[in-house]
Amino acid sequence: MAPLLALLDVNGTLVMAGTPSELLTVPVGQLISSRRRLTGTSMGSVQETRDMLDLCAARDITAVTGIITAEQAMCTAFKRLEAGGVRYRLVLDASTL
Repeated sequence: MAPLLALLDVNGTLVMAGTPSELLTVPVGQLISSRRRLTGTSMGSVQETRDMLDLCAARDITAVTGIITAEQAMCTAFKRLEAGGVRYRLVLDASTL
């Protein structure tokens, strides 16, 4: 959790969508020192998720994403975001942290 929180700016928020598969250890000092926040949200019931996926499949609705590494996030992704050069969701590959 510490590497993810370190990516946040002052007053930044990390939102956990769904339940993690493993117990998380949260470095509280990182939250306090830079006024960072960790919050969560549920994604709905299994049936609601199935209904949404069925609707997307029936109407050919897909997500446009780009997967980036931690190195890319630090080197180029922020520059692209600031310049308005991202027209889709950037997803950080957590295995590269």
